[in-house]
Amino acid sequence: MFPLWLQLEMDQPERRAFVQFTTGCPHLPPTGLAALNPMLSVSLKHCPDGAESELPSASTCFHVLKMPAYTSKEALSERLGYAIANSKGLIDMS
Repeated sequence: MFPLWLQLEMDQPERRAFVQFTTGCPHLPPTGLAALNPMLSVSLKHCPDGAESELPSASTCFHVLKMPAYTSKEALSERLGYAIANSKGLIDMS
């Protein structure tokens, strides 16, 4: 599933927002994604009412993106975009 921006066709501002959502920082280390410590990971989010009713979330301290098992790329893109857009200003470690 990774890198998500290749699957979701994110542009540069969207990738920056994705990095901020998952790490709390709007940019990667100078040497790139591989230099994150801990490394960025994606885990399956348990959704008792079904994946379509849940939004992705993140544990920024641990660089973990918690993703429901969406049934389509479109659902993943829409819900991840919504979660990122509505988290702006909540965590900013820049």
